[in-house]
Amino acid sequence: MANKPLSAAVSNEIASIEDHTEEGEASTETATSAGRATCCGNSSVRNTNKNVYGLAFCIFTNSCAYLGLQNIQSSVNMDAGLGLVSLAVLYVGYMASAICTVGIVKSVGTRYTVILGLVGYLVYMVLNYYPSWHTLIPGSLAAGFGTGPIWIAGNCHVIALGEKMAPILKERKEVLIAKYIGILYLAYQLSTPPGNVASSLIFLFSEDYGNGSNGSTAGCGLLRSFTIEPVYFYALVSLYVFIQILSIGAAFLFIDNTVSIPSSIVGKAKALVTFSTIKKIFDKRMLLLAPIGVYCGLELSFPSGTFAQVYISDCLGVSRVGFILMLFGLSSGAICFIYGSIVKYIPEYIVLLLGCVTQVGLIVFLLLWKREPSYAAVIVFVVGWGAADAVWHITYSGFVAYLFPGDTTPAFGASRLWLGLGLTTGFLSSYLSSGDESVLLYLLLVICVVATIFYTFILFTTKRMEQVFLYSVYCPKRVKGSPTNGNTTVLNDIGGDTNNNTAPMPLDDVKTTPMPLDDVKTTPMPLLDYVKTTPMH
Repeated sequence: MANKPLSAAVSNEIASIEDHTEEGEASTETATSAGRATCCGNSSVRNTNKNVYGLAFCIFTNSCAYLGLQNIQSSVNMDAGLGLVSLAVLYVGYMASAICTVGIVKSVGTRYTVILGLVGYLVYMVLNYYPSWHTLIPGSLAAGFGTGPIWIAGNCHVIALGEKMAPILKERKEVLIAKYIGILYLAYQLSTPPGNVASSLIFLFSEDYGNGSNGSTAGCGLLRSFTIEPVYFYALVSLYVFIQILSIGAAFLFIDNTVSIPSSIVGKAKALVTFSTIKKIFDKRMLLLAPIGVYCGLELSFPSGTFAQVYISDCLGVSRVGFILMLFGLSSGAICFIYGSIVKYIPEYIVLLLGCVTQVGLIVFLLLWKREPSYAAVIVFVVGWGAADAVWHITYSGFVAYLFPGDTTPAFGASRLWLGLGLTTGFLSSYLSSGDESVLLYLLLVICVVATIFYTFILFTTKRMEQVFLYSVYCPKRVKGSPTNGNTTVLNDIGGDTNNNTAPMPLDDVKTTPMPLDDVKTTPMPLLDYVKTTPMH
């Protein structure tokens, strides 16, 4: 009888030791799993960074070469308006690519779609060695068809990466996607100076206006006697071709194929996606956005079209085009960078009205101004125009994202078509109104006012009015459900659920419960921190 308590004690001790051993093994296994997860997570982060920054480098180098060449087209290829017509044709190709690119992404994946677009630009640059109607028009079409693949596939690529990495990094999906897209468009804006500076430096030491000078401030009319030694032009084109080849090599090296589907359903997928994009074009919401998209393209074409030819090249010299238009890109990029901070304190509607007033004022200035060489006038114009340009494009992209939740890929494809239509109209108008730039200025003025009216109509007939206009400055975050039932869900600034990323919901559907004012914590709610975008050219 006396041995029973002892044996029981021993048994309990053995059981306790076994329990501790099992717990130790379990904790070891848990630690090992956590280590593997951390390792895999770090590997995923490195791979994602390689893809995002690699794609940004491709966009940077491609845009360096293309923008430098685009901005001098209207001045260098003036015969019968070849430069302006070629740019208009380029954006006709862009509109076509906006419809079919999503189907190409579904067929071959994002990596090879981006590479295909970059090759199209390479063809365009090579054909610039011998600019004529037989070479530059087909080359412009090739570049236009390449524009859609680069931007649409690029956006799809980083969106897929953002959705994959959000749970790993424990961040909201839309915030991470906005960060990745912001990196791409920052790369685009940073590409403005190098290409423009290269063209300006080469022309600065090689241009001739018939009197041995490289520009004049005595009066306008310099383009009538402008010539450049072919060897210098070939050197410039060769530089751009080399940069473009570097961009293609970087795409092969850094971009993984993240979006693809089985070949057995490729044909069906292409047909469905292309039809979906075409259907979005005629959606009533997209038709309401059409005037805004057209104006975004129209005002974007003006600096590198009529303004570069008439107010910079003809009055200050072709070599000044790159230097001055570089300021346009820097101004636009700066506003894109700080826009999220601006709308924390100023309603987006007011910001857009300021952009509209700025461009209307600059248009009226050009209509009243007697054209003469003036660095101050053209610099003030391009800086102000670039700032307003950023506001228009961010607003346009933000509305597309808001009005088409969960269906943004074909919606963005359709929205690019309206943007391309505006760009094509702008360059064709520059060509048709040569010698009387006031026609294009009046067209810009009218469409700017129409676009602002449509923006106001959309804003005040959707729930976004309350999010943009009434709640943009220090408002309480709305809550769904009772704050005391332990199931409170905070809604984010676009109406979605921060826990499960649901689509935007109307404010009328949000059930609020009165709360003591002392319990309400108010924080600034930025409207568009999740969409830091700039022009998709």
